[in-house]
Amino acid sequence: MLEYVVSISLKKSQNLFEQGASAQGFFCIRKGIVKLVLDTGNGESITIDLYSDKGMLGHHCLISATNFYTATCLTDAEVCFIPKSIMLKVKPISSSIDANILGKIGSEYVRLNEVISSLRTKSVLQRTAEVLVRLQAMFGNDAEEAIKFYVTKEELANIIGSSVESVFRTLATLKQKKYIDFEKSRIWIRNPVKLQEISRIKTLAVRHSLYV
Repeated sequence: MLEYVVSISLKKSQNLFEQGASAQGFFCIRKGIVKLVLDTGNGESITIDLYSDKGMLGHHCLISATNFYTATCLTDAEVCFIPKSIMLKVKPISSSIDANILGKIGSEYVRLNEVISSLRTKSVLQRTAEVLVRLQAMFGNDAEEAIKFYVTKEELANIIGSSVESVFRTLATLKQKKYIDFEKSRIWIRNPVKLQEISRIKTLAVRHSLYV
């Protein structure tokens, strides 16, 4: 099957695929960061998840003719692509679909429900703390101990699901309490225990996506 794998280079802000368009196949991220975004239909968009090196997405192509969401590059990215037609030849849809793939599809649906629930029930403080803890688990720290994830406050606010103003005020509050430090696009977690208490999540293992 390796002869059918296509290597693709994308620039920041380019889409791997778009919500509602024909679902073409699987993508594996070799380098870079990609976000999954759902258009709610009322002028708002929700960031469902982030994927980095070794992350895989597009599993829904085996059960849907169209994409559930849009995948957009947060950075320049190198990805490999396996066409849906090749996957169906290797494993016909009439046979038992691999349990791991079904699990991935199910996890994406669960994650979407969790995001919507979080927006309804968690405060901006709780959501900010959760995202910071998850970002550190996903990307680790750089040589100066900052989270190795550098984006604008606008992009961070989009991931958290709040306004830039609210997120900035929340970051300032956390900094005042000495739980974090931040400077421009860099954030340092100084007290991970307190952030976990605020977010109400447990310690996370190293992962290739933010939630799934």
